[in-house]
Amino acid sequence: MIINKKHRERQYQYDTVKELFLNDLTQKWVKDPRVNDADIKSCYHQLYHPSFDSIVKDIAFNYRQEQRIRFMLFLLNDKITRRSFYNDSKPIEEQETVVSAWINDIRDILGRKDHTRIMYELVEKNVLIKYNMTSPRGKIYTYSFNEVIDYNNISIKSITSKVVHTLIQTYIRKHIKKDKLSTHIVDNNQFIDITRDQIYEIYENKWREFNVRPDKEEYMVNADFCWWMINRWNEGNDDFKYSTMNICDDFGHRFHYIYTYIPSEIRAYSAKKVRCFDVVNSQPAILADLILTSTGCSIKEPFIKAVEECRIYEDTAKRVGCTRKEAKPIIFESMYCKPSQRAQKEFNELYPFTGNEIVKMKSVVEDEDGFEIPLSDSHKELSKSMQRKEAAMWREIWNNLIDWGYDILPLHDSVYIKNATAKQLAYARKYIRSTLKKKFTVKIEVEETKYYNQLKLA
Repeated sequence: MIINKKHRERQYQYDTVKELFLNDLTQKWVKDPRVNDADIKSCYHQLYHPSFDSIVKDIAFNYRQEQRIRFMLFLLNDKITRRSFYNDSKPIEEQETVVSAWINDIRDILGRKDHTRIMYELVEKNVLIKYNMTSPRGKIYTYSFNEVIDYNNISIKSITSKVVHTLIQTYIRKHIKKDKLSTHIVDNNQFIDITRDQIYEIYENKWREFNVRPDKEEYMVNADFCWWMINRWNEGNDDFKYSTMNICDDFGHRFHYIYTYIPSEIRAYSAKKVRCFDVVNSQPAILADLILTSTGCSIKEPFIKAVEECRIYEDTAKRVGCTRKEAKPIIFESMYCKPSQRAQKEFNELYPFTGNEIVKMKSVVEDEDGFEIPLSDSHKELSKSMQRKEAAMWREIWNNLIDWGYDILPLHDSVYIKNATAKQLAYARKYIRSTLKKKFTVKIEVEETKYYNQLKLA
């Protein structure tokens, strides 16, 4: 008997006789149904099957679009070879439902803006054959390959296209793609020379800084976790170090690695001399820039004016009647909350024009990749746009500094330069400030912080 059973917080099909679960990706009955790297590797190699090379070459405008077309063809071929488009023995209503669901998959994968053009070109190039099909809901289209691509496929019909796409991207990031940035990190940060006692001292100092201190024993668990991460990094080989990185996350295109997970004190003292460059009030500045670019409003608008004068938190604190530290969460909550929540309404009272523009940005129905956004997630588009803008500008700076021979630690909104000479720092300072100022429409300030080797790290 087949039933639905929970395993590791997810529901899977379970055979009560064989006492096995069904793996969604491989469609095999196994004891542990979770998808593993071997499954994803098989999926990845089929996605980049050479049969697809000539097809995508002339149609894709960029690498991201090429990946989408490959994935769409991969899914389409899987559907055809397994004859899962429709079954003649089923009623016409069920046939239409199956085909319509697949047509929606094509749109979701390729994006609403591009899917019509891409499918048209694939038909024109005689890669696909287009059929008209009449159903109770009207005329719909189905597609088939002119010649079915023959390779040993795996079934993915029980798992959604977006989940498979995410799994493949995760595999590429962890095991295939080693870019300039990740290679630089691994080559120059083989060992983080810090003791357990030093980490505990850092966390104890951080605990003392709280106005309302949490339970110390519970808080110091963070120190244990930090030590565990650093120990794994130090003991792991290069392949392990690469596997812990996320070169470009799907949401904000940010770069994640060991130094983004541990306290800033350890990052700051990772060499004898360290300089940190970052944008003052970075997130409010990006928000102000998006609003100014999209609306063309006057820079005298209160929020934008306060950002340009580098006193947005002080201005908010004055309006609310609180401290600067208490004002900061008011700004950030308004950026990330749903438009209907209290934090958004309170912010709208402080800065009406900016607040209304934030609400508009959170009410979009389609993301910048062309995918339809569920109503429950539309408020996330503002933070996604802000993070992607920030990631793009800093990634350019990081890569150029690496090309010029600098030893750096990249962070989401800053860069740490290690052991540079006075001449190197002068050049880097000029380059970073001029580049960032060109990227922003609003006036910004680049802050420089000096650190010295207090922890005596390597």
